[in-house]
Amino acid sequence: MFGLDPHDINTILFTSLTSAIVTGVVVYLIQKSIENSFNKRLEEFRANIQYTLFEQQTKFTRTYQKKIETLEALHQKIFLFLKNSHKLAEVTKNILSASPGKGKERNAEIDEATEKVSAAYFDYLHFYAENRLFLPDKSIEVIEGINLKLGILFLFLTLSYGIHLAPPNIISWANQGIKDFDINIKKINPKKINASSFIDQIMEEIIDQEEIFEEHYKSIVMDNGKSIVKDHP
Repeated sequence: MFGLDPHDINTILFTSLTSAIVTGVVVYLIQKSIENSFNKRLEEFRANIQYTLFEQQTKFTRTYQKKIETLEALHQKIFLFLKNSHKLAEVTKNILSASPGKGKERNAEIDEATEKVSAAYFDYLHFYAENRLFLPDKSIEVIEGINLKLGILFLFLTLSYGIHLAPPNIISWANQGIKDFDINIKKINPKKINASSFIDQIMEEIIDQEEIFEEHYKSIVMDNGKSIVKDHP
């Protein structure tokens, strides 16, 4: 049986210990490297998530602001149309109830009031056409329904000055429009036309359409307010 020299034993022990220490250090460094890499990637992932959330919130805020600004501008334009329509209605009723005479002055007054109503109406339509892309589908559906009725009411109002002199085909067209577009106006009786009553009904319906728009605007603001609270508890 061969015995080991004490010096050899010490060498073996030293070599084994050194190897174990080196292996442990290497393993530690590898683990540390993996750990650092994982932590770095985790931080990058968190940063990307936060940036994406921030980006989405920024886009939502900008879109929301533009949507509200568009609805507010449209409401202002509808209100101006309502204001000018009221003036035209007032002028028309006054002229119809006045005694004959000064026809040129009356025509000029009617023309001026009609021009203001027309300008307000077409300015509203032009703005809507240019900015409808900022509105949600729900708003587009509601507003286009309003636009359709306002268009018919606008035509009725501009024709109201001579409605009592209108030929049968114009009366039939007006009554058909009232029916087809569900306008809340009584059908015109060609044998008994009351121009003043016709104008009052037109104005009531225009006011109703403005109120529908206002209610829709409020519902959009409230719905978006709830969404913001939900996303940011």
